[in-house]
Formats: sequence, C-alpha cells, structure tokens
Amino acid sequence: MNRNVFLRLLFLAMALAFTGLYGGAGEALAANLYYDGGEVPLPGAEDVVWIYNGRSGQFVSEEEATFSLKKGTAISLKSDGSFKAKKEGQATISVKEAGAKGQGVNYIIHVVNYPKNFSISPKRRTTTGPSQDDKYPMQTSFQIKGVNAGATAPVEFSVEEGGMEPYISRNNRQVRLLTSVPGDCTVVVNYAGVVKKFRWSMKGIGVKDGTMLMAPNDSEKIPMQNAAPQKFKWTSSNKAVAAVSQDGRVTAKKIGNAVITGVSKAKGFRVGCVVSVTTQPKINAIDRGKKIAEGTYSLTRRMQQGFYDCSSLVWRAYVPEGINFGVPYGGYAPVAGAECQFLERQGKIVSTWKEKDMTKLNYLAGDLMFRTNTGNGHYRGINHVEMIAGYDVHYDTRKKAVVRCLWVNRDPDYSYTINSWDMIGRP
Repeated sequence: MNRNVFLRLLFLAMALAFTGLYGGAGEALAANLYYDGGEVPLPGAEDVVWIYNGRSGQFVSEEEATFSLKKGTAISLKSDGSFKAKKEGQATISVKEAGAKGQGVNYIIHVVNYPKNFSISPKRRTTTGPSQDDKYPMQTSFQIKGVNAGATAPVEFSVEEGGMEPYISRNNRQVRLLTSVPGDCTVVVNYAGVVKKFRWSMKGIGVKDGTMLMAPNDSEKIPMQNAAPQKFKWTSSNKAVAAVSQDGRVTAKKIGNAVITGVSKAKGFRVGCVVSVTTQPKINAIDRGKKIAEGTYSLTRRMQQGFYDCSSLVWRAYVPEGINFGVPYGGYAPVAGAECQFLERQGKIVSTWKEKDMTKLNYLAGDLMFRTNTGNGHYRGINHVEMIAGYDVHYDTRKKAVVRCLWVNRDPDYSYTINSWDMIGRP
C-alpha cells in the first residue's frame, strides 16, 4: 500500500472510530490455536489455546511436568495434564517441570462452544461509492450469525486476495469494511477455528486516473467512471488554463494546470481531475515514455528494444519530437547528468524541487526531475531522472483538493521522496 493511500485510510479509520461509526480499532490477527480435544501442546509466547466445550484430552509438555488448576471452572484437570472442557469460559493452569524449584508457569486456557451454526450474511457484495472524497468513505458491512458475537468472541480477520486492503472493524455481530482504493478483495473470517469468506467488489465513482493531459485548444469529455458527468456541478480552479461546461466537457486554453471539480447534485461528494495542458510534442513524449517503461530496466542494455534505464527512457521519449539533449536521433542516449547539464546551458532549469510548488501546480507535464548530490562524480552528482506525467487529485474532509505529481515510470508517492536540492528542468 503506497504512502498516500495508507495515510488517507488511517485518517478515515480514526475519524470514523471517533465519530462512533466504527466500534473500535481494526481487528488484529492473533495466533489462536483451536483443539477438538486430544493432545494439546503447551502454547508458545504468542499463542492462545482454545478448546471446544465438551472435549477431553491431555496437555503435553516437552519436559516431564505436573499440572494443576489455578483458577476457573471451565475445565477439570488432573496432575498428568488430562482435562475435560466443561463450559464456556477460561481457566488458568500451572505447569511445573519435574524437579524445578519455585512456582510453575501459568497458562490461560479458553473454552468455547464449537461454532457449528456460524455463518455470515451476505457472502458477497458489490458496492459503488465516491473514490476521491475523504469525507464520504467507501464502505460496506456484513453480519456474523449463528454464534455468540460479543466483544470477547474469538473472531479473527484477514484479507486473502484482491487489490484492496480494507480497514476492518467489528461491533458485536456487525463487521464494517473501509477502503480508500476501489477494487476487489476476499475477507476471511475465522470464528473459533471455523472459516467463512466474504467477497467485496468496490466500484469507485470518480475521474479515471484523476488526470487529463491536453494540448491547447483540445476539447474532451471528462473520463468519468461509474457515473454520468451530468450528475455533477462542474468548476475549474483556473479558467484561463482549462474551462469546463456543465455537461463535463473540458476545453484547454493555455499551458498550465487546473483542478476540475464536480460536486454530486444528489449527495454532495466531490470528484475531479487535474487538467495538465502542455504541448502536443510533450504529450507524445509522455505517452512514448510510458510504453518504453513497460520494458525491462537494464544499464547494460539501455538502448536495446525492450530495455531502458532512466536517462535512455527520457532521451528516447523526447528525441522523435526534436528534443535531443545535444545527441541527435540515431545516437546514444546521454546519462542523466549530461541531460541536466544540456538543459542548464539552455537556461531551461526551472528550480529546485519544492513540495509547495507541486501543491500549487507549478510544475508542468513533461518537466524532468534530476536527483542531485549523490557523489557519483557525474554533473552535479546526478544519478537519476524522472519525467512528470501530470497530476492526480483527491479531496480531504475539509473539501480541499489535494494534488500530487504523476510520473512516467514511478508511483505517485515518489513525489514525497524528492529532496529540496533536486532540480527541475523543462525541455
């Protein structure tokens, strides 16, 4: 899970717990061991032993030991470790190795009825909800049935598969799931050793990828997912860069960035995108760079078909558009330091990286970030270059648009790893 998604999910979980929508913190996985009688090894430091009510068996130790019942009436116990589970509850037993001095080691044993009637309802659910607005979290729920589901019930949760890692909480029988990323997952519910599964498919209402890349005078419909653009009231943060009509059509005016926001007419949640207006050659370079990045990273084979490194990707993406960093088409791609040096000589270094400049949308699609000061002996100690591919956006609980850069060959959270001395160039 990337940094931005994790922080959004954690904030939402804390907020919902505080407001009472959730019963408490997410269920933690315990190392619970369930026994249907028979031989029961003594538990390790992180293990919890559960025995089904009515079952008989014998506790065993690696060493010869004497067993005694210290507390509770949930089991009966003999000195050789033989036991019978008599009722739901817990008991404390003491295990003292033969010849050992002092007190024995105490263990807590839990007794629970076998959950033969345990079920969940429903077994699967498909939901649709806003995927870009933190004030309206994507969530669903299901019920535990057929068993005692109080606060101390032996319930464990895990996520078996899928693209979501939901926050899971339980309030007695009701289980709630919260996610900040649409997708699919299977939640495994283990009640006293018996497993049931819940399948959740979450379809997000929002703008595809949270971004639009356009050239001046282009006009396009907003690429909505799971909703019609007519169901929203649209505004632009910078009409001089990009204007939007109420049927969801964006018209690019001039080079720059603008946040296009739609507010649901029915429910008030927000969706949106950042329109990044740049030149058509730079759009072509970004698209070409993304295709090159589908290959295999290799320093030794960086110029071969199907392979790349960071600087060859940038050069090969740009050179067909007439931007060659001093090495014409058919040559061998310069390294990242040489690409930065060429731009600096051309007066095309914009600034050093500032996160506030990102949040103000001051960087343009097609700009390059050069990682400096690495001590590798290259120009300005540069050992890496990345290409900005636009921005994405989500809305926090105060209705504020939160943006971050998108990258041709990196996760968006790469934006938060860049140093203040790294340089921004504009080919």
